[in-house]
Amino acid sequence: MQTVRRSVLTLATVSKEFIRSVAVNSASVVTNDESNLKSWKEIPGPSSLPIIGQLLHFLPRGSLHENFVTTVLYDQYGPIVKIEGFFGSPSIVLLFDAEASAQILRGENWMPIRTSFQSLDYFRQNFYKRRGAAPDEPTGLISDQGDVWKKFRSTVNPILLQPKTIKLYANSLTEVAEDMVKRMRSIRNENNMLNGNFDSEMNLWALESIGVVALGGRLNCFDPNLPQDSPARKLIQTVHDIFTTADRLDFKPNLWRYFSTPTFKKAMKLYEDQINISEYFVAKAIKEFKSKSQRSTEEKGVLEKLLEINEKVAVIMASDMLFAGVDTASNTMTGTLYLLAKNPDKQKKLREEILSEKEKRPYLKACIKESMRMMPVVAGNLRVTTKEYNILGYKIPKGTHVSFVHQALSNMEKHFPEPEKYIPERWITEKTDPLFHGNAHPFAWNPFGFGVRMCIGRRIAELEIETFLAKVIENFEVEWFGPPLQTRPSSLNYTAGPYNFIFKDCLSQERTTPPLYYVNNKTQRSVAVNSSSVVTNEESSLKSWMEIPGPSSLPIIGQLHHFLPGGSLYPIKSDDFITSAMYDRYGPIIRMDGFFGSPSIVMLYDAEAAAQVLRGENWMPIRPGFTSLGYFRNKYYKKNGAAPDAPTGLISDHGEVWKKFRSTVNPILLQPKTIKLYTNALIEVAEDMIKRMRSIRNEKNMLEGNFDVEMNLWALESIGVVALGGRLNCFDPNLPVESPARKLIQMVHDIFKIADELDFKPSLWRYISTPTFKKAMKLYEDQINISKHFIGEAIKKLESKKSSTEEKGVLEKLLEIDENVAVIMASDMLFAGVDTAANTMTSTLFLLANNPEKQKKLREEILADREKRPYLRACIKESMRMLPVVAGNMRLTTKEYNILGYKIPEGTYVTFIHQALSKMEKHFPEPEKYIPERWITDKEDPLFHGNAHPFAWNPFGFGVRMCIGRRIAELEMETFLAKVIENFEVEWFGPPLESRPSSLNYTIGPYNFIFKDAKN
Repeated sequence: MQTVRRSVLTLATVSKEFIRSVAVNSASVVTNDESNLKSWKEIPGPSSLPIIGQLLHFLPRGSLHENFVTTVLYDQYGPIVKIEGFFGSPSIVLLFDAEASAQILRGENWMPIRTSFQSLDYFRQNFYKRRGAAPDEPTGLISDQGDVWKKFRSTVNPILLQPKTIKLYANSLTEVAEDMVKRMRSIRNENNMLNGNFDSEMNLWALESIGVVALGGRLNCFDPNLPQDSPARKLIQTVHDIFTTADRLDFKPNLWRYFSTPTFKKAMKLYEDQINISEYFVAKAIKEFKSKSQRSTEEKGVLEKLLEINEKVAVIMASDMLFAGVDTASNTMTGTLYLLAKNPDKQKKLREEILSEKEKRPYLKACIKESMRMMPVVAGNLRVTTKEYNILGYKIPKGTHVSFVHQALSNMEKHFPEPEKYIPERWITEKTDPLFHGNAHPFAWNPFGFGVRMCIGRRIAELEIETFLAKVIENFEVEWFGPPLQTRPSSLNYTAGPYNFIFKDCLSQERTTPPLYYVNNKTQRSVAVNSSSVVTNEESSLKSWMEIPGPSSLPIIGQLHHFLPGGSLYPIKSDDFITSAMYDRYGPIIRMDGFFGSPSIVMLYDAEAAAQVLRGENWMPIRPGFTSLGYFRNKYYKKNGAAPDAPTGLISDHGEVWKKFRSTVNPILLQPKTIKLYTNALIEVAEDMIKRMRSIRNEKNMLEGNFDVEMNLWALESIGVVALGGRLNCFDPNLPVESPARKLIQMVHDIFKIADELDFKPSLWRYISTPTFKKAMKLYEDQINISKHFIGEAIKKLESKKSSTEEKGVLEKLLEIDENVAVIMASDMLFAGVDTAANTMTSTLFLLANNPEKQKKLREEILADREKRPYLRACIKESMRMLPVVAGNMRLTTKEYNILGYKIPEGTYVTFIHQALSKMEKHFPEPEKYIPERWITDKEDPLFHGNAHPFAWNPFGFGVRMCIGRRIAELEMETFLAKVIENFEVEWFGPPLESRPSSLNYTIGPYNFIFKDAKN
């Protein structure tokens, strides 16, 4: 492959990003001791002059005129390079290191600032303001930032990322692809080359394709008789001119930031023309929708759903899709065709897959991925930092523009062996193959961006490109002659002519293939899924569900008899059942048959297999929980007049009801500044708990009473501050037994105990109302009623301080939605947030007590009184690795999977035993040792946690159903653990701490803790 030519002006990218990663490891921000850090000015880079910065180096005859992104800058200056701004443009830090990129991208993944075209931002803000828009109204995903962007993105996400909505366009895009193939045949010359400009032809295809989605119909771009002054023809030219003009303004020397240059005026006119044309097409679509609205029962498409919000939203999204979806798709297509033409063996293999008419086409996807690795349409990703970072030994100030040069990273040998070769197989090969893409750092290849700002049009783009590429390869043998394809980098990597393609008719055209409605059938999966992961074996060699290893089974009771006295697996400790005995006997996949109406379950002890299912079920995953709770809540809310689609809770809901409810509460419970409001209150709770611990110590410095009850008191008091808006006074020794707080404490404990009996032990409640079932129904209802009581009290308090200018807390924001939402979330937080936090805290204290040198190191960090406490977080993480409060994660599959050589049917309960995975030597060296350092050590260290498979440790779950209370739980535990270690030297005597696994891993006594006053 040719060396790609570069210009400094490539670096502010138009890369697009998608929905958020719930969890950021805050410890990643600090990787070096403050005293050893070098300043911003010391970051390597070319020499600079006033006003023009380093521009002289990139001009003709300059030292860096060519090839600087992929070779020269990295070779000359290393993995971090500073490029200073000129003519008012900002300075940029370039990162050529995947782990450093991960630090910032993860650290900026709550509400990231991603600048793009400054001239477009300027226009949109002024254009909509001139039209009377309020300051907080959206202008577009490309141009907005902060709360305005977040609100708008949350509005359009459910539409543009809904698989069944995107699948509606499969036939239309097939029609576009077939029409484009006909056009290509019609404009071929006698040498089988296309007449005219090949790049223009690809733009026509891309615009016609995105127009189907963005504007609700065909634009007729392929019509040779289309009038020059027609709206469609104008739009084609306008989109092309916008990119050309914006490139001159934003990525080349230009004084428009100081005064209105002719190019600036032209750009403002083009931007306005694009909006006006988009408004024309949207208005036209409205008329068509109205004409069929009375009789059509068809599923609504993207534009129709956007119009249901309002017309302005539809116009904004149409403008954004046209702006970002034409040149990106066309250049990706050109790059892919070039690489396939230069690699006829790969093209032949792809054609064979297409002509086989199999539903799944992993090689098609792999060919496109490999093209995007070698010739990405965007050179990098960009963020403006919202806090200070310590990266690669340098201090990166807040407000810095940082570019992550994934084009260079994805062409590095250490990430992708033989990077200069086009090897689609690397995306579908076995993980034991040195070429396997999973060996690369996960941030070495990010063509669609990362996190909540990942490209919102990814699903659309993939469907477009897969559909058209399949049609081209089915119809033509593509060849290339002459010198390699060149690119012209700027905002995008534009391919540059001459385009020496030859399109010969393919001999396979004697037959007619069916429509490609199935090409992107995997859009139901997570946007990040490698489709090849689902199918790893030939269908014929797959073993059936009944062949999955496991104990023999009997009707009704399943395999229960094996675990009873006299059974083949008796006696067996519960912990052994999960971590060793079953895995040792049966291997990485085990079938556990259900009993008394409970479902059968497949247990996975393989991280890659777990990743396949978790990623494959990450659009709208079904995560089974307490069946008895789900039964109660649906009956209870129905009895109280709730509509069938009304939410009952994140724990118990699934499907569209869950998705809508989660989307409603996510911005509240995952907002860092909202959670940080509780810092002082949780410190107060922790300090009060310390006082209580001192008051109930005996002469041996052991706590009187039940230690697990004390931890539950702390956990309930802590979560109550967030969920119920105030203190519950759990520590009050004179708290009446009949008080609501005391009842709630007992009730939460009883609920877990009784739900465990119903859902995880033999019970006939699914057939008859057993006494335990009736008791559970009463407890569930009592919990809701007590939650209502506390919320009623909170409402009174909130009303008394209505004039307050304080930032609103979780409960107050939930009440703004409605009281029922607040009650549901309070019930969920109390249900899921007490025993989990209490048992995690107990385990962490036990491990620190048994590792006094680690405890001492932690105390030193705490007493240093630094703002950042990476070792504190590492101690908790290591505890959750060794003694997780939940043994695994679960999904109910919505489609068939081929896992580890077995066919897993749709509707299977699959559990991923991360408790076992996180204790495997291959993932975590010396797994039996408590080594918090593995979470903060350098990546060269064999202990470095990043060497483990990313799905070997998932204490908070994965994806869109990741624990919504994670931020709260982390703040609670970090706050309390810091106070305990600051005040006490914790010791342990006697046998190790035991646990009783069921729905949770409950620690069980005796709790032989000794709490001596610390000598600070």
